[in-house]
Amino acid sequence: MQARGFSSRFQKRSSALLRRSVIIAVGGAVAVAAVAGGAYLLMRGQSVVEPQTARTPPLSPTPPAPAATPMAAPREGDRILGKPEAPITIIEYASLTCPHCARFHKETLPRLKSTYIDTGKVKLVYRDFPFDGLALRAAALARCAPSDRYFAVIETLFQQQDNWTRAKDPLVALGNLGKLAGLSQASVDACFQDTRLLDTITQARIDGEKTHGVNSTPTFIIGDKKISGAEPFETFEKLLKSLPGGA
Repeated sequence: MQARGFSSRFQKRSSALLRRSVIIAVGGAVAVAAVAGGAYLLMRGQSVVEPQTARTPPLSPTPPAPAATPMAAPREGDRILGKPEAPITIIEYASLTCPHCARFHKETLPRLKSTYIDTGKVKLVYRDFPFDGLALRAAALARCAPSDRYFAVIETLFQQQDNWTRAKDPLVALGNLGKLAGLSQASVDACFQDTRLLDTITQARIDGEKTHGVNSTPTFIIGDKKISGAEPFETFEKLLKSLPGGA
């Protein structure tokens, strides 16, 4: 499990200002993304800090966790894998540069998909929880792809994570993956600079912290239960079988 938190500067501001500033570490250098109508400063040609060692300071003071985790439920704008009418919802909060999230998508999700999602028992709602600026842009890229290719892009980004996060220019590597999804270079550039989209993604992270007490990736909300970390298929299966509609 990979714990992540906003910087102390980020924490001291109101929610509105939180959406304006995302402090991101890229190869030991810092780029500031003003995400709600402000300037968007993009540092290019820097190597990204390796996901295993990338850290952001913990929130200080740590916000109180919710007394009870609210029931998992999709909301407008969610991207859903599976049948919308499936009786059980899994909400996944993940960062596209998180190696533990990639491990879940490589090792656990395929079995969940074949056993529960493809059979109509479960739907998975994917929500972005970016912990650095590269993850923020990767999330935007997926959102800019045709909607019917969204999860294919997400899976490609996780499968190829070691390649694009460690590329000489990670943004160029991201753009090349976007082109494979049908985006032009102009579309890729516009996507990386779409402050409204970046604001929406940043807000999803804020909402995850406030609503479900998410402070690490990956985190999964299933009913009123929470699973933190890239747990094996058996952990999910045990919980799913205990729920109404599970099998």
